[in-house]
Amino acid sequence: MAAQAARKAKAQQELEAKRKAEAELAAQKAKTATAVPAPLPRTPLASGLANNPSSGTVIFTPAGYKLGEYQICMEKAEGKGRDGNMLVILATRCVNLPDSPIATADWKIDGKGVLLQTGRIRASLPPGQHELVAILTHKPASGSAEVKAVITVGTGGECVVEPRK
Repeated sequence: MAAQAARKAKAQQELEAKRKAEAELAAQKAKTATAVPAPLPRTPLASGLANNPSSGTVIFTPAGYKLGEYQICMEKAEGKGRDGNMLVILATRCVNLPDSPIATADWKIDGKGVLLQTGRIRASLPPGQHELVAILTHKPASGSAEVKAVITVGTGGECVVEPRK
């Protein structure tokens, strides 16, 4: 009888130990699940936007540009994305003729093509300096023209685009 009671007590202790271990494992899994955030969805480098009429404002003519030449400008900054990158809308514009048709451009950011052919793009850029190139094909007979700019994205959300010749 004593042996049976001892076996029963031992089985009870083992069962309690097993339950305690399972509870600790479940608590550890729950803690790990809350401690490690889910990975953020990747933001593509750039996406094409439909061409739209400009706001009608006169665009500043950078030094060295003539009326009717093209430049890259920033239409607006949309703030930071969840990945910390700055979301900006960039466009090719005819200098001081904002209502002229927007040229179609093949865009390159930091030397990498973004596989888009549009006059406006939304780009996701990390802090630092970035080289922008838009290869314009506005007249089939005249070939293409390359338009350049440097965009500087600050860590505080500031963003400056400098057209380059």
